[in-house]
Amino acid sequence: MVALFQIGDLVIVVNSQTTGFEYGEVGVVTKSERMNDTHYIYWVLFGKEKCEVPMWDVEIEKIA
Repeated sequence: MVALFQIGDLVIVVNSQTTGFEYGEVGVVTKSERMNDTHYIYWVLFGKEKCEVPMWDVEIEKIA
């Protein structure tokens, strides 16, 4: 499986399962980590929190 998001992608929270961030919050992907053959964790910088937060691919969606 290939990473769905690239560094610098602007993303929006669509389904926060583990972080508690609300639907509609916007952030920037700062890095990605391959967990195994099929799963990646994406680190997203949210301006509101001023910190990077790990997100699963099902929790965020790329803004075109």
